[in-house]
Amino acid sequence: MDSILQRVSFAGDSLSLRLIFPIIALAFLIFKVGRFPPTPADSTQITQNFILSPLRTIPGPWYAAITSYYLILCDLAGQRTKTIHRLHEIYGPVVRIGPNEVSFSSGSVVKELYGQTSNYLKAPIYEAFLPGLFSLLDREKHRERRRYLSHVFSMNHLQNVEPVIQENVMLLLEGIASKGENSVNVMEWFKMFALDVTGLQISVRMLT
Repeated sequence: MDSILQRVSFAGDSLSLRLIFPIIALAFLIFKVGRFPPTPADSTQITQNFILSPLRTIPGPWYAAITSYYLILCDLAGQRTKTIHRLHEIYGPVVRIGPNEVSFSSGSVVKELYGQTSNYLKAPIYEAFLPGLFSLLDREKHRERRRYLSHVFSMNHLQNVEPVIQENVMLLLEGIASKGENSVNVMEWFKMFALDVTGLQISVRMLT
């Protein structure tokens, strides 16, 4: 497994994209399907992914139409971001990275995808997060809860808390820098930062 991850650590180069990931896609067909050659039902699914899928015209590596399992290896090797970035360099701002998954690199689509009036639903992976507004998939329930928090995102409120956040960001950076070359558990620092900012925001709201 370690040797595989070492190979995937070079996933940003074109050799890995041409050789390693196609091999993973073929291995997926053999081990996931459990038989080779595939049965008619398996062939139908592959045909659906390649020819009939609404994503078929989106550029991307051919193996992405078969499986997104190769991204798991990229995650384990800490190379997912670099790999997808490399795919964008090859195929452009919109890339198919899985049978039902598309990656965008242009900031111009952020509002369309994530804005309040977006018609796009959150992926099922959000269900893995703790229950809350961020992980809520039901659009109507999400809209209702967001109304209760809309004042937090008003320009007046953001202008009030901006100095508070900036001050705590500087404290965070200074605290991490004070450790020099020693390793730092940034998760603990981020937790403290979030607690400080949240607490001070409450104070600002009470005073304004």
